[in-house]
Amino acid sequence: MLNATAQSGAPSADLPTWVIALMQSIVSLKSYLYSLPHLILAGDYSA
Repeated sequence: MLNATAQSGAPSADLPTWVIALMQSIVSLKSYLYSLPHLILAGDYSA
C-alpha cells in the first residue's frame, strides 16, 4: 500500500526499476557486441 502510493506520487518514476535495469543491460550488451568485431580484428581477443 505504502509503496503503491509513493510510486503514484512520484511522476518522474514512471518506469519500474527492473525495466530501467533491463534497458541498461541491453545497452551495455549492444555496445559490447559492437566493439567485439573491432577487438577480434585488432587481435586483442588473444590477450
